[in-house]
Amino acid sequence: MSTTERQIDEKCIFCRIANNISNESQLLYEDQNYVIIKDIRPAVEHHYLLITKNHIKSGKQLKSSEDIEMIKRMKEIGLDFMSSKGLNDDREMRMGFHWPPFNSISHLHLHILYPISRMSFISRMVFRSGSFWFVEINDLIEWLSKK
Repeated sequence: MSTTERQIDEKCIFCRIANNISNESQLLYEDQNYVIIKDIRPAVEHHYLLITKNHIKSGKQLKSSEDIEMIKRMKEIGLDFMSSKGLNDDREMRMGFHWPPFNSISHLHLHILYPISRMSFISRMVFRSGSFWFVEINDLIEWLSKK
């Protein structure tokens, strides 16, 4: 799904936030295609959401090599953002997406969590690698490369 073909769903809270239609959340990062906000229900001290400005329902909608490049770009932005905060211990970071039907908002958004060693038991389950409901960013890239 090309970011040049911007699609916005004005009923979608993440579309409204990412495209400055609503000021319901402070933007911590913004470029032409993405924003980062702090999660309103953080699972750990540093829990951010990297949101696409283009309305994409979920990772399951992605299908092309262009989509792989988009996900790689999201990873790069997330890593740069965390590094700018001095948070760059790979063992303490988890980046991934909730997988439908287990997502609460149907708009592609990357969870960036740090430090994962301080997550509660419940948060460890919600953001568990290899589960049916959460896919880490590298696993999504691999899944897309096989399509």
